[in-house]
Amino acid sequence: MRFDATMRNLELIGEAATHVPADMREQAPDVPWRLIIGLRNRLIHAYLSIEPETVWLVITEHLPLLRKRLAALAQDGSD
Repeated sequence: MRFDATMRNLELIGEAATHVPADMREQAPDVPWRLIIGLRNRLIHAYLSIEPETVWLVITEHLPLLRKRLAALAQDGSD
């Protein structure tokens, strides 16, 4: 169940990324927008081929960096 919930949350992050306006994406070229959206597409359309190790890598290595960067963007945007 945790694995499914984790995958669902990653799908939601990817879906949210599709709604970020292009000009905002251009202001943050270091955020891997295409990879985030691509992961979402794989999770939704090729979920049977997703390896748990891949999900683990995303949540332990990539997600903390993304969270930190997005928090900085949000802080900059609120000034």
